[in-house]
Amino acid sequence: YRQINDVRMHSQWSAMKDKVLTAQRIAEYNEQHLALYEAIRTRDIEAAVAVVTDHLHYARRQLMGANSAA
Repeated sequence: YRQINDVRMHSQWSAMKDKVLTAQRIAEYNEQHLALYEAIRTRDIEAAVAVVTDHLHYARRQLMGANSAA
């Protein structure tokens, strides 16, 4: 948790986030977060793992695309 917060303090993170976080992407992330919540709520471990894995891969692709466009 501390490492994630440390990354969030860097200016490069802020610049990439500003490029990536459009209203549409925020809505997509919220849908992914809701799907993760539902998987956890229903104790569906396989679904939770799949959702979080897909979400992290998606977010990484978006951030790497923003980084290469800089």
